[in-house]
Amino acid sequence: MYTPRGSHIYANCPALGGLCVWAGDHFDPATLDGRSGIDGIAALTGKTFENENGWTKRGFGVGQSDSNFVIDEAINLNFW
Repeated sequence: MYTPRGSHIYANCPALGGLCVWAGDHFDPATLDGRSGIDGIAALTGKTFENENGWTKRGFGVGQSDSNFVIDEAINLNFW
């Protein structure tokens, strides 16, 4: 899960000790100052959102779905 707050994006990163913040090309552990405006990982949400401080999150549900999407075949995709 990841959640935008202000100009930052926060996520749960167990390998980094819990709450972490996006640092441009990786996640860093959230500083004490960064934690002051968010209630730890309890404030993270799994909800989708559109252009919240420039961030958008969409998910794929579990089970049957009528979702449709288009992928440009010219891009290089990796699925893990």
